[in-house]
Amino acid sequence: MTIEHLKTSDSPIYFYRFSADTQLNVYKLRTLLTSSLPGATHCDELGYLFQTIYHDTIIPEITTDSVEHKAIDRIVTLWTNFAKYSNPTPDVFTEFKWQPATMETFNYVDFGSSETIPGINPDVERIKFWSDVYDKYYRY
Repeated sequence: MTIEHLKTSDSPIYFYRFSADTQLNVYKLRTLLTSSLPGATHCDELGYLFQTIYHDTIIPEITTDSVEHKAIDRIVTLWTNFAKYSNPTPDVFTEFKWQPATMETFNYVDFGSSETIPGINPDVERIKFWSDVYDKYYRY
């Protein structure tokens, strides 16, 4: 699917995986099925970008030295850079370089609880499985 996006876009495409697991994972924490499992669930990153109605009810106060505050700072910085420069890690950003995906390499970053790590070709088997499903059932 990355290649399909790249074929139709003139702009760089930046991929990420969100695996942070803190008290800000409000969507995970609200669901009994997922609340005890490690990692993040779909849309948990929203709790790091926006204040939700759950910030006053199930999230403890966030101090400046907490893992939550540090994660918020990292994520908001990268999203703001992308909005401002069309690049999450412009030349002024020195911690690491988030490379866009290319036809040859599926670059991405993983937003973990304590750090953000760039990588290449995440979850190769899962991506192949879903690509095969797409090719089989959604091609005309």
